[in-house]
Amino acid sequence: MHRFPTRRPSASMVVALLALFVAIGGTSVAASSLINGKNIKKNSLPGDRVKKASLTADRLKNGVITAKQVNLAKLGTVPNATNAVNATNATNATNATNATNATNADTAAALKTLKVKKPVRVTPSGTGATEAAARDAATKIELLSSGSVSVYAKCFKDTVADRVYAEIYAATTQDGTIFDSRSDDLEGDTGSDFLNVATPEDARQADINSATANSASGDNDDDSDFSLYAPDGSWLRGFATIAAKNGTLPTTQGAYGDGSACVFGAWAVG
Repeated sequence: MHRFPTRRPSASMVVALLALFVAIGGTSVAASSLINGKNIKKNSLPGDRVKKASLTADRLKNGVITAKQVNLAKLGTVPNATNAVNATNATNATNATNATNATNADTAAALKTLKVKKPVRVTPSGTGATEAAARDAATKIELLSSGSVSVYAKCFKDTVADRVYAEIYAATTQDGTIFDSRSDDLEGDTGSDFLNVATPEDARQADINSATANSASGDNDDDSDFSLYAPDGSWLRGFATIAAKNGTLPTTQGAYGDGSACVFGAWAVG
């Protein structure tokens, strides 16, 4: 008996037969039940053979698509992540704004109490045969004030001693004010020694300096501090700039300028 040779059908024959079965059976025969991953050679099915938007999520085996197959650079922000980022940014912005506002408020409050008198150069406005006489003849130079307390300056020259004086004084409109400086202390320790309205100038000096002929002297360090506190709560606490020049200096005249002069400045909180 003649035997026909036995051969396996080719791949193209298998596909043709499958197509025929599907055509004969209509839509009742599902291709997915006939074709699975084992029937398709790896890397043999190009992308242009799959109709766009024809595959749904349930056609893919769980776990077959990983980050390796996904172009992460083309992924947008996950909606919830966007909301979280926006919420975080909004919170951070609010916190930053609140912190800035609080800092600005503190700074504004501090600056509101800061009082500054930039240094000024003046020439002696009073002269006399004695220090006291020259002081009485000199003009007041207002520096700082807060409520009932203040500080002012005078520049004058004792013509007999040939000495220029630069002096800063504390003043009050309320008796019983506490005053302290490196020059005078009026703190009521004896029961009567407060800074009062009628306290003489030479007993309420906040800072003093003087210069003999053709010399200069200044004070800008911690010796120039002062403090005033009145019964009504008025307060000044600060430092002064003070300097005196008499005549002509040996080399340059610097910030004093020509001739005799005084320099006054001050800052305080209160």
